[in-house]
Amino acid sequence: MLNIKHFREQIIRPTLEHLDMHTAAAENLVLGTAVAESNLTHLVQLGGVENGGRGFFQMEEATEADIWETYLSRRRDIAAKVPADRDLVGNLKYATAMCRIHYWRRPEPLPHAEDADGMGAYWKQHYNTREGAGRVDGFVRDFEKYVL
Repeated sequence: MLNIKHFREQIIRPTLEHLDMHTAAAENLVLGTAVAESNLTHLVQLGGVENGGRGFFQMEEATEADIWETYLSRRRDIAAKVPADRDLVGNLKYATAMCRIHYWRRPEPLPHAEDADGMGAYWKQHYNTREGAGRVDGFVRDFEKYVL
């Protein structure tokens, strides 16, 4: 597993600050998402799923495309802050930005930064979805162990 403290301090926090989307809750949710989705280990979806998740956030190409087509195409101020190298696997800051923007588009407020159960439910509803294999209890367990 990648060093979580370094990932938080060198990738997540500066990226969210650059986007003007940083809060303690956002930082914890983005880090929790990476841990839940890939254990900060897997860069492509296990099982060789075609068009499956990519990068530490396991974002699918269709989700990435939707963010650009339906949101960033109309929010040039935000799009201008997204790293130019659009590579979910090789560019950690780009992948982090896309994860945060994915959540940013949701109208519901983020749970409190240390609310593991709330973060797990929020992740499941807005990122992993009902059809996704991830489980809230697994997110909560890992959030409490690695994020808090």
